[in-house]
Amino acid sequence: MVQQFSGNRPRGRGMLMVEVLADRWGCEEHRDGKRVWFELRPPLL
Repeated sequence: MVQQFSGNRPRGRGMLMVEVLADRWGCEEHRDGKRVWFELRPPLL
């Protein structure tokens, strides 16, 4: 689910950044919060 953001809201953009930068990512419930994981492809030389 993609959340809509407004210019006057200072928080909540972290997952959007992960989605844009990561090759694969996900999140799962973990104890009292959530765990986010991501994979980045190595740069081409």
